[in-house]
Amino acid sequence: MVAQSANAMMPVEGTASEEAHHEAAEAAAHLSEAARLIGTGDPALAGFFAGFTRYASPEDLIHYTGAELASLVKLVFAHSAMRKAGTALVEIFDPTRENPAFARGETIVLAVNDDIPFLYDSSIAEMRAQGARIVAAFHPVIPECRDAAGARGRDRNQRTLGSPGDPAHGR
Repeated sequence: MVAQSANAMMPVEGTASEEAHHEAAEAAAHLSEAARLIGTGDPALAGFFAGFTRYASPEDLIHYTGAELASLVKLVFAHSAMRKAGTALVEIFDPTRENPAFARGETIVLAVNDDIPFLYDSSIAEMRAQGARIVAAFHPVIPECRDAAGARGRDRNQRTLGSPGDPAHGR
């Protein structure tokens, strides 16, 4: 009986811990490939990529290949280029129509707004209540400075506001 108890406590192949480790390694590989494709030529895009993926779960990251993740970030970056403070930007679009590198037949729901507690959770709950199947969800909080028209701006040193070179980045 004691031997059975001891054996029951020993890890076996395919444990949740091993699966989580495998998912994390796969997610890191996808992130690495996506970061390579994003590059550093556009500091604002590179900063956005870092913010977009910083707290993403491995489960969501492995849903996409590195190329698809890079494409997704580029599309979201482009779609969210203009937004006035205090207003919400909500778009629903098919990413394959804009970028064939995004090879999945999925619909993207993009919602960008000022940081409002529980809005993300409420939105996800409502989509599920309406029967939507959510295969991946990203909830980045990316500090960005925008000009009066709502465009991502530049500071007096010509650094893109909200990018890693911006002193306010990451606050």
